[in-house]
Amino acid sequence: MASIRFPIKWYLTGFIAHPYYELLMMVVVLSQYYALFYSTGKEIFYSTSGALLIPLVAFYSGMHFARDERVTVFEISIFRSWTRLEAGRILSSLLSFVPFLLVELAFFAYYGLLLPYVSLIVSVLVFSALILISSLLTKFTYILVTLFLLLFLIPFSLLTLLSSYTSLAVPVPNFLAILSYVFIPMVAIAFYSNGSMMIAPVQGFVYGAASALSLMILYFLTFKRTEFKP
Repeated sequence: MASIRFPIKWYLTGFIAHPYYELLMMVVVLSQYYALFYSTGKEIFYSTSGALLIPLVAFYSGMHFARDERVTVFEISIFRSWTRLEAGRILSSLLSFVPFLLVELAFFAYYGLLLPYVSLIVSVLVFSALILISSLLTKFTYILVTLFLLLFLIPFSLLTLLSSYTSLAVPVPNFLAILSYVFIPMVAIAFYSNGSMMIAPVQGFVYGAASALSLMILYFLTFKRTEFKP
């Protein structure tokens, strides 16, 4: 465990204590409060949180963990182990969301939003995995473009599709519901509540968590092959 502590400290130093992080947390909570109490129904709260605010926090985290291949060479020289480097990145990616989860826990618990908070945890797992997969590209610019695609464009596209099915009073297909539980589980809850989806939240959360675990295993198995070219 001690051997993993140094990589985790390396990645998280200066991240959580950064003033921009505190400002981001404030913006997220205030936006959620406004969406919850000054909009018509909780659907706006679910949509805003699931398709915009949570991806925004994930994108901030992703920018910190996006590493150019030259930085990776330096990191492997000080960590002296591919496994330690991989494990450090995976754990650090997850731990970077802990302050956000704690802040959200206080907010969601105070207003009795238990199920949405569980969906938030699923989102964190999935987005952490997507951040790691994106980092395999090794070029900082490519990583940011991929993160923008995965964290913003796909969730917004899914939200648009779900809204289209609802407006037409047509049930959401199961494959689209599963994708929604993977990328925007909090939004999926809202569409299940209004009867547009047949897949229940608990089952959807399992799909989301399983997808995140699969992506993390894929990252662990692929990282060294993409970085190490003998």
